[in-house]
Amino acid sequence: RTVREPRVVVQTTSDIDILDDGYRWRKYGQKVVKGNPNPRSYYK
Repeated sequence: RTVREPRVVVQTTSDIDILDDGYRWRKYGQKVVKGNPNPRSYYK
């Protein structure tokens, strides 16, 4: 029981991390530049 619980918690944390990372990347990833038809891509 002790081994199974941490495993599930780790999986959930990983999933949340990936989702959070994607959201952050999207927020930072696109920026509209004036006079430029293409949006600049930024990723940190």
